[in-house]
Amino acid sequence: MKSEVLIEYLVLDSDIITTKEYEEFREQKKMNVFYVDQFDENLWKGYTIIEPTKQMKEYKKVSD
Repeated sequence: MKSEVLIEYLVLDSDIITTKEYEEFREQKKMNVFYVDQFDENLWKGYTIIEPTKQMKEYKKVSD
């Protein structure tokens, strides 16, 4: 069995931190999940974002 993992990071902002800050950082155990039925520009209100693609703007959830 062979397994490969690809991880990509998009860094929009960076700050210099100390080694201690890095070592003491802990990820949140839980995060809020938003389920989207169709594109809504208000989801990103107040955030700096990359321009949504045409496909993203046309997204609508298809019912089963």
